[in-house]
Amino acid sequence: MWFVKLNSIISQVWGMPVSILIPKIMRKCEKIARETIEEAKASILGSNISDDAFCKLLNLDQNERHNWINKFRKNLIEQSLFSSSEDCAFSDAEVGLFLEKSDLTLKHTFDLLGSDQVIVDYLFSAKGLEGNRYDMALGQNAMLKQKERISRHFPEVIEYNPIDWHVDFKSGYRWSEKTWFSRLHFGQPGVDIKVPWELSRFQHVILLGQAYRISGDEKYAEEIIYQIVDWIEANPVGYGPNWAYAMDIAIRASNWLVSLSFIPESRLLTDNILWLIAKSIYQHGKHIRNHLEWSPQLTSNHYTSDITGLFFIANICPSLPEADEWASFSRNELEKEMLKQVYEDGCDFEASTCYHRLVLELFFYPALLAKKTGKPFSVEYLSRLESMFDALRLLLHGNGEMPQIGDNDSGRFLIFERPGTSILRMDYLLPIGDWFFGNEDQSYPKDVDDSPLYMLSGRRIPHVNYEKWESRSSHCFADAGWVVLRRNGFQSVVSCGPNGQNGNGGHAHNDKLSMEVSVHGIPVIVDPGTYLYTPDIGSRNRFRSTCYHSTPQLNGIEQNPISNGLKGAFTLGDNAKATIRKFDDHMLEAIHEGFGTPLRMSLKIHENSLIANYCADYGDYTMRWLLHPDVHPSITEKGIQLDVGGFSMLLCSDNNNFDIMGYDYSPAYGVIVPAQQIVHHFVSSLNWHISVIQT
Repeated sequence: MWFVKLNSIISQVWGMPVSILIPKIMRKCEKIARETIEEAKASILGSNISDDAFCKLLNLDQNERHNWINKFRKNLIEQSLFSSSEDCAFSDAEVGLFLEKSDLTLKHTFDLLGSDQVIVDYLFSAKGLEGNRYDMALGQNAMLKQKERISRHFPEVIEYNPIDWHVDFKSGYRWSEKTWFSRLHFGQPGVDIKVPWELSRFQHVILLGQAYRISGDEKYAEEIIYQIVDWIEANPVGYGPNWAYAMDIAIRASNWLVSLSFIPESRLLTDNILWLIAKSIYQHGKHIRNHLEWSPQLTSNHYTSDITGLFFIANICPSLPEADEWASFSRNELEKEMLKQVYEDGCDFEASTCYHRLVLELFFYPALLAKKTGKPFSVEYLSRLESMFDALRLLLHGNGEMPQIGDNDSGRFLIFERPGTSILRMDYLLPIGDWFFGNEDQSYPKDVDDSPLYMLSGRRIPHVNYEKWESRSSHCFADAGWVVLRRNGFQSVVSCGPNGQNGNGGHAHNDKLSMEVSVHGIPVIVDPGTYLYTPDIGSRNRFRSTCYHSTPQLNGIEQNPISNGLKGAFTLGDNAKATIRKFDDHMLEAIHEGFGTPLRMSLKIHENSLIANYCADYGDYTMRWLLHPDVHPSITEKGIQLDVGGFSMLLCSDNNNFDIMGYDYSPAYGVIVPAQQIVHHFVSSLNWHISVIQT
């Protein structure tokens, strides 16, 4: 009896039963104890592993070190993801794109997460973010000291200026590389920790490797090596923001290894440099293994990143200490997570179409690496992976862009597509999936980028079946609750499913019964995206609110309550309980209960129009249609005329009582673009339709 009462009290106070709370407290205590011991050892002995200690782990004497390094170099070549083709099948225009962007990277000019083009160095001065600006540049002396530390690893004078890896170069705020990772503080006004994390993921060095392969110019290979050495010298293990989460550590290690496989013959990739990198890669693996982002309640893309990074380290560097255990563990966990995180309909379980791409990458590239090593994943794993590619093909608009449902934080694993590609453009993955699974005669947009396919396979697409792409059918993703209606160039993608993550809803929005609409690949009605996470909680909540989606709202009420604090920024309940009632090729009926009374929707797609009805038992509602920035609305006697891309369309309702207002559209994380929305008020019921009136 006493246990039942205690369980009831704890559940009321902490929101969870004793059976969950006690193990959670024990895991937290164990984590604190482990990190305290790690910090104490690092402060006394130093955190970076010494040459002698690494040799002991490898059971090497100094005379055997050269042979081990050669083996490490050989593994980089043999386990490379890339085709060994010596031909260059790139056009002059493509070569120009790769080299132009790579040359900016040589100058340490980065455009990440809405920063615009910024030179990131020790003298950097920020523009500020949302009215918040910090002046924390390290200055000339610190830059010279870091350059001296880097130069010790090279026999000649180097022309390289260090990068400040610890600064949010949007706001100017800087975290100290002398603070133990678990003691760092996040959430300062206008400060985005994602910025230094994103830079330190090193996804830009694959581009340098591509430029080296395309041009043969050693300067691109040298830059990869300089940056890796710079990062190692600036980021002692366990200290600073770039050791905070295993996800970023895993993505960084993977990008290092992939980029190095481009340049094994570089003159700067000496035995000493490879030894330095091997030691750091080993410590990356150790840190990931000891700080996995796992809990019994929820594993998500973070944990998948952790185990994918371990898989890359273990399989590309099998001679590292503990590599066998990491390889076995990561493979088994990837097999489990594939079935946990990917629905049977092929969609990722996080209620976010853009996270679907990230998780697809995290599951696909280990499968590609495993296939190259002759140890493929299970049939069940590969079948579910193929369904993810199928879902991608069915979800994309005609222009190859992904409709935004849920969060879009521009998250990636490995980046191979042409520089400057829109973060929403995801069709380049389709030829890769078709090649991997041996699918023939598949469909793509006319201008699909097949350069990633060439990098991985040595082949290009012989023929683009655009007619088949245009004739893709409607589809209902029953598990994710995403519905795609298509007919005669019209496409509507509707959100009417669960908030994902087994009820946590960390990347979901209040977007039930909202939609995106495109005509012949031209976006018309859009989801507004995400903009920011923790730097501005107000914006975070605005972009995931009901009023920021093309769906009816009752009296300003949210479909699901949104927390105003930082703690609730990545949770969203599921009071709405959106449900698909009926679906066929040209029709959808759905319902949600987020306002305490059912809101029903019917949607029909005709030859040249889309007809919708919303119906509730009672209440004053506001309907909004959020338009793409390229759409120009104007009020006419017949309704709202929408002009875009050579098309004219007409939006009409029961009484055509519309207002046109502005809003902020976010096509990528940290980016906002002014756009227009149409607003309409109704009581209980609304009939509306949108049709093409001129082409």
